[in-house]
Amino acid sequence: MGERVENVSRTLGDLRGIFADVDAFSRMPQNILAYEVSSFLPEQEGTPGGLYFGITYLHPGKVGNEYFMTKGHFHANIDRAEFYWGLEGEGMLILMDQLRRVWAERVFPGSLHYIPGGVADRKRCGSPYGKYGKYFIFFCSLLAV
Repeated sequence: MGERVENVSRTLGDLRGIFADVDAFSRMPQNILAYEVSSFLPEQEGTPGGLYFGITYLHPGKVGNEYFMTKGHFHANIDRAEFYWGLEGEGMLILMDQLRRVWAERVFPGSLHYIPGGVADRKRCGSPYGKYGKYFIFFCSLLAV
């Protein structure tokens, strides 16, 4: 990997409390890799006009009837928007605003998604076997401030 690239891996054990089927979750090995993120951070946080880029590899798999998914989050700077591009595989972008209204958008190779500030996002794999390949892969871009 290049300079200023940060790599993060999340196992099922890191996702405790996300899946509805607690019994199915507890029976699965907690060290199963759920997803990996590589982020290119060329600017220090807070740099005006700076951009961050990231790519996520969401592994295929299910807990009970739910596909693997990312943790989901609001950004620390709540007003920051971001873009997501579908690169490989298929899945869902699950969104929630501050009033807890939830909606979803289908992500597939070539799809582009705008996530406005004040909206939390989580990604979910679309196939337990990686319909288009081994992973559900997507790219994101957001401001460094």
